[in-house]
Amino acid sequence: MLFNPPYGERIGELPELVENFVLFGQKLKAQFVNWRVAILTANIDLLAMLKLSGFKRYKFKNGPLDCQLALYNVDEKQLEKDAVNPQSSFAEQDSDFANRLKKNRKSLKGQAKIQSNRLLSAVRC
Repeated sequence: MLFNPPYGERIGELPELVENFVLFGQKLKAQFVNWRVAILTANIDLLAMLKLSGFKRYKFKNGPLDCQLALYNVDEKQLEKDAVNPQSSFAEQDSDFANRLKKNRKSLKGQAKIQSNRLLSAVRC
């Protein structure tokens, strides 16, 4: 499976992307055992949210962006690691973190809207 998810450049914002990558990692481990997955991204930090062990990464440029193509085997060994390390699943603390990011995003959107309205009012005068 080849996947080119949003990584915050043109599409998506960090709070929702963190949650999406965590959930995607869970789905891969639950429903795609014995599959090989390749993920293309410019946001390397989001790959850690998958909680998967990669076996190869290719670095390259996509226009001005530094990107990586990360390869993963979703296999029994990966599931055994999760059983040994229960923190690797999407725990409540991760959910709290994702919720906090969403709330901050909503707050910042409201503040940005107020500021842009003020700026537009000042420009019209």
